Formats: sequence, C-alpha cells, structure tokens
Amino acid sequence: MVGIAIDQGYIEGVDQTVLSLFPDREITNLDARKQAMTVEDLLTMRAGLDWPPGPCWWLDGAECSDYTTQIMLEDEDSLQFILDQPMANDPGSTFVYTSGASHLLSAMIREQTGLSALDFAKEHLFKPLGIRNVTWQTDGEGLYMGWSDLAMYPHDMAKFGYLFLNEGQWDGEQIVSAEWVRASQQPHAANNSNVGIQPMYGYQWWVNPDLRFYNAAGSGGNYIIVIPEQDMVVVFTSNIKGKQLGQGKWSEATPEELFRVYILPAVE
Repeated sequence: MVGIAIDQGYIEGVDQTVLSLFPDREITNLDARKQAMTVEDLLTMRAGLDWPPGPCWWLDGAECSDYTTQIMLEDEDSLQFILDQPMANDPGSTFVYTSGASHLLSAMIREQTGLSALDFAKEHLFKPLGIRNVTWQTDGEGLYMGWSDLAMYPHDMAKFGYLFLNEGQWDGEQIVSAEWVRASQQPHAANNSNVGIQPMYGYQWWVNPDLRFYNAAGSGGNYIIVIPEQDMVVVFTSNIKGKQLGQGKWSEATPEELFRVYILPAVE
C-alpha cells in the first residue's frame, strides 16, 4: 500500500521524512535523529526508535520483541505513543524489529490519503485482485494494525504473492510499480537480532539471498513465500506455535523449514 500511495503521489517517496507526514502532531523527544527518520527506515525496520523487548503476557511472561507493542496498545493514542518514543539509534543504521514502525505505515496511509488502510487496500489492492473476504483488527483509536491481525484465505494470500512474482502486474494491470516490487525484495538490512529466521530484511519482507527467495511470515506460522527463479509461490497457514507433534516441538518456523528442506529441493 505504501508503494501504491507513492505511485499515486500521496507520498513523495521512500526518502520523505516520517514527521513531515504528520504535520499536525506535537511530538516529544524530538531531536535531529527523529527528524531525519524516513519512510524507508520504517519499511526496513531501521527506524531507530527505542523499542526494547521485555516480558509478554501472551507468552506467560517470557521475553519477546513485542513487549513495547503491548505497552503501546494500552495507550489511548498508539500513534502518538510511537511518535513520542525516544531514539535509540541513528535511523537507517540498525535493524530492530519494531511493530510500531509498521503501525506508522498504516497511519501514513490514513493521514495522506484520507482513507483507512483497509479502505485504501480494498480500493487499490484487494478489489483488482478479487480479494473480497478479509478481516483486519484495529487498535483502540481505530487505526488498522500495520504490523498484525490481517486475515485472509490461503488462495488470496497466494494472489498477493503472485502479484509480487509478476512484478506488480495482475491480469494485465499494473497494480504497483515494478520498481517497488524489485526494491521490496532487495536485502536492505541485516537481521542481527533473534527475531525471524531469514538473514536479511527488505521492505516488510524477510529475504534469503542465498536461497533466492523472500517471504512474509505471520504469527503462528502463516507464510507467503515467493521464489522468482522457480516462478513459484508457496503459501502455508497454520497455528502451531508451541505445539508438540510426536517427539519433536514444532514452531512458527516449521513451514519455512518444510519449504526449504523438502519443497525447494524437490522442485530444483
């Protein structure tokens, strides 16, 4: 949606500063680093915002990367909470998985287009692809969760992957620019954290340059995997976090492992 918004002129480009997209907000902890933060910094999880891990209630108090996210959701204005966070790193310098960065992308769509992220998606993405049945949760302010809780059928997930496989074209129509698709799958940031299993990160995609595929990885083990060299899209839906099967413990990473160990070698 960010790529489409740029194509349509609502957002200047990935180099536009984030704060310029929220001109009516009074922001605390304002410094030169926050003023320099760009759209691309959000897309690549290099925003520089302070987003520390901590004990998460849905993991029975175990530490997870979304500790600050749960604090954000308890705030009456999640957008303001994110914008007010202090900076921990120079923007563009360090990969830190930050759900608040993705939430800012949703807020940008609403701020610049006048449509919610869901309405914008329905008009410019879902409708052309024939995707009709989706659900998407909002935060307490009514802002659609940029990082989470978008649910659709497996066939529609495959349509999304197929759109990227075909460089943004669907049924002869250019839905999002080919330049955006190519930029999205490039390895922009090194994943030097304990989040995710791919070594690199693109524009909200996990990227594996060695095996030449990129993927979207949703909670519970829901995957859209795009393999351009094989002209192939693979989709998994599951909810296997913490499940025990036989003698082994399956995790959210299992679908990607099944793809890498069994499907990809079989195709090659």
